[in-house]
Amino acid sequence: MSKYDELKRLAEEVQMNAAGTWTLQTGCSWRRIGTEFGDGNVLRPCAHQHDGWPDLSAAPYVLEYLIAAQPAAILELITENERLREQCELNDMVHGTKGRERLAALFAEYGRMADQVSALEEKVTELNFDAARYCYLATTTWSDEVTDALCTSDKDQIDQAVDAELMRDAA
Repeated sequence: MSKYDELKRLAEEVQMNAAGTWTLQTGCSWRRIGTEFGDGNVLRPCAHQHDGWPDLSAAPYVLEYLIAAQPAAILELITENERLREQCELNDMVHGTKGRERLAALFAEYGRMADQVSALEEKVTELNFDAARYCYLATTTWSDEVTDALCTSDKDQIDQAVDAELMRDAA
């Protein structure tokens, strides 16, 4: 039988023999452990019946349980419980509702980022056209069409005239 099984068995025995919420009870100069069902009914000091020396009187299995439930054993159980809880949370993140919600959020974020990339690609294309127009205007003798368009102050008309010139030069 493992120490956990033994601890469980003893806890079940104690629960049957000393049921209730354990509290430290004081008064009459004796400290004892009891429940709402009795004063010192879990563990109490006494004088040994054969020699009169101080002793402990306990409900069945209480002393064995107290030895088995040492702080090291309880801390080990708490550590195991925390590890299992983390494992459950990870499993839920991967396989459960939280995982599906997180995956949906990631896909939504991916969609937003894809839209942003598309918008940036469009902006890069516009800037490339603007750069080509600037280079044309800075380094080329302008045609009459471009000169006339520059006199109008209409940006779209200027862009169209320069774009037409660029297309002619490319052909």
